[in-house]
Amino acid sequence: MKGFMILLCIYLLFPLATIAQTSVVFEYDDAGNRARRTISTFKMSEADSAIAELKTLQPDEETEAQRISVYPNPTDGLVNIDFGLPPEPKAYYILTSMNGAQIVRGNLTSTQTQLNLINLGKGTYILQIVNGEEKGKFKIVKQ
Repeated sequence: MKGFMILLCIYLLFPLATIAQTSVVFEYDDAGNRARRTISTFKMSEADSAIAELKTLQPDEETEAQRISVYPNPTDGLVNIDFGLPPEPKAYYILTSMNGAQIVRGNLTSTQTQLNLINLGKGTYILQIVNGEEKGKFKIVKQ
């Protein structure tokens, strides 16, 4: 009886998984920053034919993390943080090592900020940028 109930649940839930499916595709630039997000939704119509709806987010619909540029990456020491729009009054960044130890924390007061990593050793670091309620994380490689 228990096996029958499991098979019945699988039989009833499987068609729901095939009715609508969403695919999210991310495109990245050469520096490793996310450049575009495309959301594809596939639905089955009443006539059982597939209809595809593609939605490419326009710049005004993009999240704050997509309006932030962090370059050059990899870097020899200086990293630029550029905002497409002016940051919120309490915007800040946190640079951490891969094990989570906080290395540097600073405020972002203008659309362009330069971060000095010259005194840090070679390796990979995580740069977290907080601008209001929006957050973005970037992997920085120091050569």
